[in-house]
Amino acid sequence: RVRAWGVQVRLNPTSVETTRERAVLVRGEAVFSGCPVNQSSLAFQWTQVSGPPVSSTYLRPLGQLYLPAGSLAAGSAYTFSLRVSSDDDPLQVSWATVAVSVAYQPLVAAVDGGASRRVPAGADWTLSA
Repeated sequence: RVRAWGVQVRLNPTSVETTRERAVLVRGEAVFSGCPVNQSSLAFQWTQVSGPPVSSTYLRPLGQLYLPAGSLAAGSAYTFSLRVSSDDDPLQVSWATVAVSVAYQPLVAAVDGGASRRVPAGADWTLSA
């Protein structure tokens, strides 16, 4: 969290551990101090700081970052930043970053023909990939 000009950016969650198969949602909000700030003239913008490139369509000028399932690469780490600025004075800026770690999903075998198979002890059988 970084504090400047009476506005602090708070993210929830502050870090994410996920897999490629899960969507990610990070909510950001501007928290105001006692200093007078025009709350109706704030601009929000997400940017990608590090990691394999993601589609810019996910980096919207909103208070939340939504990355759909399948949009992140397994085994990768990302950092995203939410910048909040004043429309009245673009030099007044606060930001916060969130780290997103994408783990590999364990390999799971699916057997055609049902949830279980019985094979006599010592019998040969083959699985195809």
